[in-house]
Parts: sequence; C-alpha cells; structure tokens
Amino acid sequence: MKANIVITGLCALLNVKDENARMPEPSMIMPVTNLPHAHDPDKDHREHPPHIPFIAFDTSIVKVDKPDDFTPVRYATKFAFLRLDGKEILIKGLPLKALKVDSTYNAIADIHNYWPAARSQWNSAYVPARGHDPSPSAVAAFMRFGGGDLSSSQPTEVFWAFKDSSGTVTDCRKFSREAIYHIETPAESIVIALRDMSTSCTKQFEFELIAGERIEIWLGNNTANDMAVTLKRGAYLKRRRSTHFAHLHKFSTATDGPIPEPLEKAAASNGDEGRSGGDSTGYCGPVNG
Repeated sequence: MKANIVITGLCALLNVKDENARMPEPSMIMPVTNLPHAHDPDKDHREHPPHIPFIAFDTSIVKVDKPDDFTPVRYATKFAFLRLDGKEILIKGLPLKALKVDSTYNAIADIHNYWPAARSQWNSAYVPARGHDPSPSAVAAFMRFGGGDLSSSQPTEVFWAFKDSSGTVTDCRKFSREAIYHIETPAESIVIALRDMSTSCTKQFEFELIAGERIEIWLGNNTANDMAVTLKRGAYLKRRRSTHFAHLHKFSTATDGPIPEPLEKAAASNGDEGRSGGDSTGYCGPVNG
C-alpha cells in the first residue's frame, strides 16, 4: 500500500541524510509545548501557546480499525485526530533502505541556515544519541524513518524572514509548510504502532483506503485554532511574528534563536472562521535539524 505521511507544524526532522553519527537515525520529533518557562512560568502560555501533537486522517478517504480513539477536528470534522503524548511512532513493514531526500526538501527551514549558532549544540532531551529515545517529558512524538522518499510541499503564501536578537535576517524565503514522507508497504493497509516511551506499552492502528489511490496520514503539532486550516491546506487568516517558534529553540543549548516574521500582512478576513479554523496564527514549521 502506498501512503503519504504529512509532517507539519512544530516538528523537527533530524539527520535526514544520515550524515551525523552523533545524532539519532533519520527521524522526526515533536516537542511538548506546555512546559513552563524557566524564569517565568506564565511566559510560554502567553507568548507561545500550547500546541496539540497529533496523528490525523481524512475519514472520507481512510478508515481506521479503532475509530473511537479518534476525535473530529473542530472546523474540519471530516478529519479525525488522536493526541500524541510521549509516543514513538512505528510504521510497520517499511523496507530497510536509506531514506531518499528529494530536492524539494530544501524548501524546509533549515536550522543550520537560520540559526548557525545552534549547529551540533543539541539538547539531549530532544535530540538523543543514536539508538536512544528522547525524553518523553520533552518530546510528544518521535519517529525513525525507514525506506521511502522525503519531499516538501505547501509553500507559505508570502516570504518569511528569520531575525536574530539583533534584528539581522538569517534566512528569508517562502518556506514549505509540509514535509511529506512517501512510503510503500507490501500489505493492503498501513499499520502504525504507538509505543509509550515511558512504559514501552504499544497500541496498534490499521489504516485502510476507502477512496482514492493513496493513504494520507498527518503528523502535526499545531495550536487548536490552527489544526483545521493546516489539515484543509487553507490560507492563514492572520500573519504575525511567530513567537511560538521558540518552542523549537529548546532542541539546542544555544541561546537567542531567531523568530520568523512575515514580510506581508494577511489579506483581510471575511469573518468566516469556520472555513479557516479560527484565529490562525501562521507559519510554525516544520524545520530541518
């Protein structure tokens, strides 16, 4: 069965070309976003709203064997999601081959470009040594890639600029809002196991196609208001400095990580929040680490 695994929101893809032996295997992590700020417990929630780490699918084209575990997405009710909490995501039946990285992947924001000071200064709670798990108190979801192809899609509508603490632009482009992991397994379905990284207890889900030619499963980390617009691939109603990008700075022990901001404001909204998912806040990843 062919499938696209769509990775979006506050996620980091690590070592995708397997060039750094001190980093984990090619993988993806989603940070926990409800941790208090070290000096101001209310700061993260005021400036960097909590995100929901999730696995989701379109119920009009895919079905799952345990539907009661999933919840309809507000403003996008044909989608159903399951919140992730300290889980390793294991896709069954992947070939034991190297991950192929397509040239379109270069449109993913790269920490080595927008934050050079963070290069190789990884926080081990988020970026573990090879063969180890990240901390489940810091990382909501962790997935090692197997064989397959990695590309990107859905460029931002306008240019976004990363600026460091001095206001210097470190990178400015239309960044991709999605990394897409294209896979194929020998089975007629896609089986995904969620292993609790604290207890090693595992729960398995089987996804089957009911329409179309390819299963699409989403792995995202978005605010509640952004989830619907992300899944529907809509435009952001608002564009503002993405302070919640600071959650991704926790991956590194470096300081003063840059925050992206749009070079144009969004067009005026027609007030149809149901179409968009509400007070959508704009670009927040994924990134390459």
